[in-house]
Amino acid sequence: MELGDDVLFEVESPDAYRWRMRVYDTYSRGGWLYTQPPTIIPTGVPTGEVPAHVTESLLAREEVEIGVKIHSRSNVLLTVGEPVSASITTNTELSSAPSFLIDLEGDGVSYIPPDLQSISSSLQSWTGSGQTGAGIQIPDPSAWEVFYSEDVPEGLINYLTTGDAQAVSIGEVGLLPPLEDGPTEAPHLLLRRSTEGLSSPVALLGIRVLTPPRRYTTVGSISVATPEMLRSAGTAYPTSVTDRYLQLPQDFPDSVRELAGNLTASSESPYDMAEAIREHLVSLPYTLDVSLPPPGEDWVEHFLFVERRGFCHNFASAMVTMLRSLGVPARLVTGMAPGIQTNGDTTFEVQTRNYHAWPEVYFPRYGWVEFEPTPSGVQDSLGQLGTETGSSGNAATPSDDCLLEFSPAECELLRLGISDELPEELPDIQPFPRADSPPPGGFDIPFDGWPYFAVLVVLAVLLPLGTVYYLRRLATRGGLVVYAYTMMCLLGSVAGIRRRSQETPWEYSSRLISALPDRAEAVRLVTERYVNLRYGGSHRRIYTEEMWSFRAAWAIVRRGLLKLIASRIIPRRRPRSSYPG
Repeated sequence: MELGDDVLFEVESPDAYRWRMRVYDTYSRGGWLYTQPPTIIPTGVPTGEVPAHVTESLLAREEVEIGVKIHSRSNVLLTVGEPVSASITTNTELSSAPSFLIDLEGDGVSYIPPDLQSISSSLQSWTGSGQTGAGIQIPDPSAWEVFYSEDVPEGLINYLTTGDAQAVSIGEVGLLPPLEDGPTEAPHLLLRRSTEGLSSPVALLGIRVLTPPRRYTTVGSISVATPEMLRSAGTAYPTSVTDRYLQLPQDFPDSVRELAGNLTASSESPYDMAEAIREHLVSLPYTLDVSLPPPGEDWVEHFLFVERRGFCHNFASAMVTMLRSLGVPARLVTGMAPGIQTNGDTTFEVQTRNYHAWPEVYFPRYGWVEFEPTPSGVQDSLGQLGTETGSSGNAATPSDDCLLEFSPAECELLRLGISDELPEELPDIQPFPRADSPPPGGFDIPFDGWPYFAVLVVLAVLLPLGTVYYLRRLATRGGLVVYAYTMMCLLGSVAGIRRRSQETPWEYSSRLISALPDRAEAVRLVTERYVNLRYGGSHRRIYTEEMWSFRAAWAIVRRGLLKLIASRIIPRRRPRSSYPG
């Protein structure tokens, strides 16, 4: 990735935030990937509002609206936190339904939902003992879809398809395994929930690739929960969250698990675990000059124990995977750091050097919360965010008790002692305009309208100049003959004799001669010189003596067409009628 000074976006925002773009859910030893292509659903409304059935009611959240001007092609819209709506029509990207691999000859992925653990152990015991279906507990067929690889024993397939249970070959549906480097050689089953609803939105995508200059606004939702709130959130995670965001590869290094356990040994809540890991990571050096791990070595393990230094993806990936190893749902988010403030405190210029990645941690009742394990001193842009955990910027954090009952905005009004009730007496409304107001129907340009008026004036000046410039360029490229013929057609159109697309030059000249019979010879000469030059090939040169006669003919035609235009514009004066006195 080239990091430099090229400007990608300009963002109008009330504060400095991380500008979110994409979310990744699946970690492999070599990095992050999508296990299945993400689900894309159209918003169905011109304003780009996210469908209501994919959102959930959470506490201590705040919506932030930003305006974005793009300077490079992109199909992903920037948001602050989880996307809520956009000013342009978009598609909403959702995480696809996760699938869980059960390897009949070994271990599956590191996380298997509790309602699948019994069938996992039963299937592996069945494979090892050779028994036909003894002790296997098939999940509720109404809650799960079962897919099998081609090398699964036929006896097991027959058992899976008895009664109400149904199983389908993986090859028939093209379902991918949870990990690209997972154990796909051995016989295995893939199970996917069929009753799970759609996940929360993870990104907003343009209907087409957006090209500059383009502007749009988006609304996103961020957490304003305080550390005390997050410490009391508990661990009652929704199934839709744990299914997606506790995944780790089956051979995830034990050294990373042990480090995570040692760092959080005294932590009493998932929030304290996240803070302990974050504090360890921010103590490591930041650098872009890192070496890739050898083939087969885990990326996070190489960063933590070999390099011991890295860039934002290293820090974010390490925090996400260590939290997952402790049973805390987390995910990787990519996007942009705040950038450089260029217009007071509300405009941020985002450059390629501001590419960034950070972790989000899920807390019951409060949703996804951003953390920053990357050292903030590496660029001023990150320093604007502060180091407080859970802050997406400098968002206000009202008291815990207030947010349990009221919205953040209402809590802020209560804190300041401002009532949100209407005053008892409304101010009088003047039914008539003020004395210094312009009279009705008068021409008055408000101050806010001057930019539009200036644009109209500039266009009125530039359009004629642009036309003249175009004609001069045409004359330079094609010479006087092409210029004269082009102007003859243009003036003819203004005079009401427009050249039709199917007409040849000679057919058009015959209509001009009908309108200018006293200048017929001059019209023929201009047309003849143009036809010879345009269609006669390079050998048809116009010599000096011919050019003098051509100039004279063009002057005669030009004067005639201008007179014809003037006669159309200036009405003729009718002669007075003479009445007997």
